[in-house]
Amino acid sequence: MYKNGSLPVVIPEDKIALLLEDAKSGQEIAVDLPNQVVRRTNGDEYSFEVDAFRKHCLVNGLDEISLTLEREKDILKYEQKRTSVWPWFDGKAYKGKV
Repeated sequence: MYKNGSLPVVIPEDKIALLLEDAKSGQEIAVDLPNQVVRRTNGDEYSFEVDAFRKHCLVNGLDEISLTLEREKDILKYEQKRTSVWPWFDGKAYKGKV
């Protein structure tokens, strides 16, 4: 995923030239990531491909930390099991030993 929230996309060069003309003339250009299109004010749309996971992260504002936190219940469940099976990983003594 891109750390700065930007996503480069591939659009044919002739379409980019039209988008640049729009931008130079002050027209708005809409990027519709969920539908994977760039839209001009005249209604023309240019589609682009994007990796589904990267799209999911950008649309939902997810970074590596928030992706990890989505699994918080699983992580806590594992940590509880680890503590009961391997308590020395938590700095505790073996069962029955001090």
